[in-house]
Amino acid sequence: MPGRKLGYVISVLLLAAVLSAPQVLLAGLMGVFAYSNRIWPLPATVGIHPPLRFNSQFRHKPFWQGGFIRTRWNQTADGIYNCSVTRFDPETAETHPIDVALSGRSGFQAFAIGDRIWFVEMLSKEAYEIIDGVLQKSAFVTPPNSVEMDQQFLWRGDPAVVESTRSGLAVLTLQNGKWNPSGTLALPDFDRERILGGVPINLNLGKSSIQIVQSQQGTHLFLHADGLILYHMGLEFETPEMPDPGPATIADADVPENHLVKTVVYNDENNSPDKVSASDDDLIGWTLVRPQPSQPDIARRTTHGLLIDGQPAALIIDDISAASPTARYYRLDGTTWNEIHALPLEFGSRSCRVVTTPDGLRSYVVAMTSTGAAHFYAVEADQLRQTNASDTEENMGLAQLVVYLALPVAALGLGLLLGAGTWCLMWWFTKPRYEFGVQTVNLASLGWRGFARLIDLSGICLTSLGIGWLMLRNFDWLTFAEAVNLRIDHPTVSLASRVAATVGAVFVITVFAILITQAVWGVTPGKWLCRLRTVRTSLRPIGFARSFAREIVFFVDCANFVCWTPGILSIAFTERRQRLGDLVADTIVVDARSLAPISQPASTSEVEI
Repeated sequence: MPGRKLGYVISVLLLAAVLSAPQVLLAGLMGVFAYSNRIWPLPATVGIHPPLRFNSQFRHKPFWQGGFIRTRWNQTADGIYNCSVTRFDPETAETHPIDVALSGRSGFQAFAIGDRIWFVEMLSKEAYEIIDGVLQKSAFVTPPNSVEMDQQFLWRGDPAVVESTRSGLAVLTLQNGKWNPSGTLALPDFDRERILGGVPINLNLGKSSIQIVQSQQGTHLFLHADGLILYHMGLEFETPEMPDPGPATIADADVPENHLVKTVVYNDENNSPDKVSASDDDLIGWTLVRPQPSQPDIARRTTHGLLIDGQPAALIIDDISAASPTARYYRLDGTTWNEIHALPLEFGSRSCRVVTTPDGLRSYVVAMTSTGAAHFYAVEADQLRQTNASDTEENMGLAQLVVYLALPVAALGLGLLLGAGTWCLMWWFTKPRYEFGVQTVNLASLGWRGFARLIDLSGICLTSLGIGWLMLRNFDWLTFAEAVNLRIDHPTVSLASRVAATVGAVFVITVFAILITQAVWGVTPGKWLCRLRTVRTSLRPIGFARSFAREIVFFVDCANFVCWTPGILSIAFTERRQRLGDLVADTIVVDARSLAPISQPASTSEVEI
């Protein structure tokens, strides 16, 4: 054609290459990644992959001064990271900034032990501590990786941790920038059947875990094993050289008041040793919270120790593998544990975390769901109470859906830019006239064709989604997401299935109606609004077969909505401005005002292509 000049061809190809490169490159990388690793290249998300567990952001956040500590850092132009610190209130969901100025060559990680908090630069390992509201340099060293947050405590004011070793559970204290062994915890011999509180138990200590909670009244030790939870006031040590701390006082909050060295107990009242019975003496001071074990789970602890008003309490989660687990709250009355309250947790809760303030007066429960949502409960003297701080802003399972929506939206945006640029080039270099016999018509421009297509797609989607929205008003989307992720039969899933079937039927009917109107009259809603018409190259109505064929090939023109370049280039470089679907169906799109009236439409049963 006369308009196909070298400058036009080069301009269109260059524009297409620039605006198609991101899509082609991303698709290629995803294909190579999927082939090399044999896994889905996009992020895991709800309903697309097998059941997944997404970690909540609060699973490992340090707890200090009654709130969860968040650290965020931004890299400046000169490569320096500036870190901001905030405290999230689990009662009100309010975020309070902490006035510290942290900057370094990398980000910072926070560590809170008792009422002290440190920030360690991840690259240089330099540490800083907030003392009396002032950030000061510290000799703090990151605890061993195997140590959980509830195995960290203060020993005589210094950081201490409990670490599993070949010889048992060792207590390490941080002194002079090093973690040094200070003793080994003495635990009862539970690797055989024992009688505790009249209940026969046989625990496997190899699968147990220790939790230490401190308050101004002393140190509390919780042993979790095989779905059971045992409690002991104070720490016992096997190491003979463990120093005797002397009588404990409430003011000396960091010094545990009860210590056992071999078979010697140091009491609060005096510092004289009292001999204990050699028979089952290792069970003295231990109590069993509940004889019925919770359902054990390797990846999720179902028992938790805590303090309320300075006194020991416990939380046991029953049916953790079910859709709606139940939290049971127990308190110690002398030597007897009593159930205080039972509360069903939010649907989909798969794990819990319990935190206690350093003074031992308040505790909070964080129930984390399979999609990464977090729900907060305050522990009160007589009940568990859900707070107003349930956090769903960073629901990781649902957040991944944004990636699946962003890809086609980004592709459509690039396609619109390519279409607009090509439209301008076509207006400058090409002629819109088409002649058949004695009749001459104007071919539709790329811009109006794209606008008409956008109207049609929007109409189909809005009609279908509008019907779905009317049927799903007040629908519990979070519960539905949890049920889908966990593959659990739930009323929300049944309702969503019925709605999906209805929406699918509406979608099919709408598309079929558009195909019929295009077959008989050559128009769709978008083409009618833009005054366009689809006809055969002989300027006759196209019939249903051709209408169906050109719309099927549309998915090739847009590469399944991933890249719109094939259809745009086909329109730009063909004499009759035909996309691939038009070439297959032998059709063209013209300006309806330039087309003479057709006296007799073709039959919709016509199958010639």
